Amino acid sequence: MTQRIFLRYVHPKKQARELLMQLASEYGLCQIILGVEKGKCPCFGYKIGICKGACVGKEDTLQHNIRFIEAFGKDKIKPWPFHEAITIQEHDSVEHLTDVFQVDKWCLITEGSEDLMFDFDIYKILKKYILKRGVDSHLSITEKSFHFNKKNLSQK
Repeated sequence: MTQRIFLRYVHPKKQARELLMQLASEYGLCQIILGVEKGKCPCFGYKIGICKGACVGKEDTLQHNIRFIEAFGKDKIKPWPFHEAITIQEHDSVEHLTDVFQVDKWCLITEGSEDLMFDFDIYKILKKYILKRGVDSHLSITEKSFHFNKKNLSQK
């Protein structure tokens, strides 16, 4: 069976705008050039010292574009680092509870869903966790697939 991966954003336009504003602030990018601010030059970021002046000709376009590439290059979706789906177990030693999550290709697998749904927020959480997985002792990863049964989770 071929699984399809869908992008899911609750408010895609709002999330895209927020991301652009955040990157403009972090990398000194012009909000007018990014298209998130309308109006005349200079942009608001230039007025408060964030934009380096690409909108008013004080910064070379090439320099602005290099920072743009740096800003967006870091958010590329990394390749899935496992051969198959993984199971993440979170252990709560205080409440003596264990939560089990199955993940494949950065997508949380849920009961009753045949298609994988990609959520960028879940991707960021998973990527951060997987990169530092040895740090938290209450979390563990197993490279064994689990499938959902209507009554319980069972291992393949």
